[in-house]
Amino acid sequence: MRDVRIVLRYYTRALAYKSNLIQRLISKISQQPFSPEENTAYWDQMLCNTTWKTYLGNTFSIDARNGLLSTIIKHHAPEKPSVLDVACAGGTLSLVLPEFSKYVGVDVSRYATELAIQNIKKENVYFETSDLRVFNSEQNSLDVIIFSEVLYYQPLETVYSEVERYINFLKPNGIIIISMKDDGKSHAIYSHLAQTYTWVDGVLLQQKLSKPDFKTRINQERPSHVIGAFQNKAKNT
Repeated sequence: MRDVRIVLRYYTRALAYKSNLIQRLISKISQQPFSPEENTAYWDQMLCNTTWKTYLGNTFSIDARNGLLSTIIKHHAPEKPSVLDVACAGGTLSLVLPEFSKYVGVDVSRYATELAIQNIKKENVYFETSDLRVFNSEQNSLDVIIFSEVLYYQPLETVYSEVERYINFLKPNGIIIISMKDDGKSHAIYSHLAQTYTWVDGVLLQQKLSKPDFKTRINQERPSHVIGAFQNKAKNT
């Protein structure tokens, strides 16, 4: 019965987010997003919980995504890139990146960034506590910006406006890399971004525990993920 509910919820959300009208209705009836301060307090509390600590790294899912993020950077970013990792959690991506000039990990959780500072001692690696909506950087200063498993927590209007704002932090030919789980809201976000920015490359990933096959499945605990890179059309024409 639980599997049926998960499948029904998946297809209901997929249909809902295909409609611009329903998207607007969802935005109107949804709970107002936390303020940056409330968001920090919420995620600090959640990540102190034993179950949620898996979000900080050292799991198969996070390590696999980190490896693929690193591969995309290796093949599509300049040598020794400057990297901004938004929602960096435990900062474990910095441990597997190809050689870089600078890595800045930003997370809304002070608990996460303090743990990252404590555990990761690498040259040119920095961590900062900030809500993605208020974080700022110099214009044209970054080669790579990463949003890993964070955009679908934001209202769609916020996602689109913030990606547009962060694009301005990129150097010409810089890339934004996004990782999101299989969900109707993620589909809507990728569809919008693909119309606005140039798709560079990507990977579809799902952990297999039951059997070896070539199918992706609706799975709440182990969803499939698309990890993909975009460039700004305006900067590269």
